[in-house]
Amino acid sequence: MSRQDNGFLFSFLLMKKIEADKRRKKEQWRKNAVDGDYYDIDPQEYETEDEYLSALEDQYGWRDYYRGDWRTVRIDPDDYETEDEYLEAREALLEEEDWE
Repeated sequence: MSRQDNGFLFSFLLMKKIEADKRRKKEQWRKNAVDGDYYDIDPQEYETEDEYLSALEDQYGWRDYYRGDWRTVRIDPDDYETEDEYLEAREALLEEEDWE
C-alpha cells in the first residue's frame, strides 16, 4: 500500500468517525429525555428534542397552568389525562361545595 493510499484511508476513516460521533451526539438527548413512559410519549418517535418537548407541552402543558389550583379546589391536575377531564371534575367539585 502506498503512502498516498494510507493517507486516503486515514482521511476516510477519520471522516467516518466524525460522522458517527455527530450521529451519537444527535441521539444523546433521548437518553436524557424526560421519562416518556410516564406520559405515554416515546422519545424514539421524534427526530429532535425540541419536537419531543413540544409534544409533551401540547399534551400535558395545560397541567402547569392549573397546578396552583389544588390549594383551593383540592384536586390535582396530574390525576387527569386531559384538560377537559380536569375542568369537568373541578366544576363538579365546585358545584358540590356550593350546595353544602
